[in-house]
Amino acid sequence: MPKAQEKSFGEKFNTWAQTIGIIIGSIIVFLWGVTTFVYEKIWLPKSAPVNITLDMAIQNKGTGVCLGSSNEAQFDAIEMKFSAQNPSKKIIYLLPNKFIVYGYNVTAKNSDFSPEFPDKRGIKYLLESKYYTLNNRSIVVIGDLIHDFFLKPGEQSRRSIVFFIPKGKYDTLEVIARIPTTSKETKDYQLKWKYNKNIDDIEYSMWHLLPNGNKEELKKKPKPEGGFEGYPNEFDWQYFENCSMHSMW
Repeated sequence: MPKAQEKSFGEKFNTWAQTIGIIIGSIIVFLWGVTTFVYEKIWLPKSAPVNITLDMAIQNKGTGVCLGSSNEAQFDAIEMKFSAQNPSKKIIYLLPNKFIVYGYNVTAKNSDFSPEFPDKRGIKYLLESKYYTLNNRSIVVIGDLIHDFFLKPGEQSRRSIVFFIPKGKYDTLEVIARIPTTSKETKDYQLKWKYNKNIDDIEYSMWHLLPNGNKEELKKKPKPEGGFEGYPNEFDWQYFENCSMHSMW
């Protein structure tokens, strides 16, 4: 009888040990699942940088006569297609964005090839050829790019734009798209674009909307670690730019 009692106690102890082990194991699996879910679905998306992809396609659509032009001058119709997508795992808020198109003429040259790269914007300063130069840079058209206020993860926005230029006026076109973005809504801040005649380009400025109704411009003083001083870091400001060339020949 004592041996039977000892065996019965041992069996009970073993059963309790297994039960406790299963409970502990289930708790560990549960906590691991919760931790993985929080990391993959909450923390990782929040820590991921704001990102956007932009595809541009430019195509000549034909030639026609523009009403009101002298001597019935012919104009080329140029179609641009933009496709912006949010490849990240969080919503991207789009600030007012623009595109600008420059026209260039190609001039042949026979001088020695001695490339220089001044610290200036524009494709004129990014291409150095032995046989030609790009001259007479001038703005053809400026316009709004994407009208969406935000893009959800994986969401895509498309737009098609047509503009007209005198036939034979330019040899090549340069299209630049500029999209400022944030990771949060910016109801107390406003982005504005303006044309700067000194550099023949557009540039943006950010303004803080004060409670009294006034506006205060934020100074874009670069920081060593990146970004600008005075721009609220919690909004994760990003600036995306894409450039494409199109031959008119």
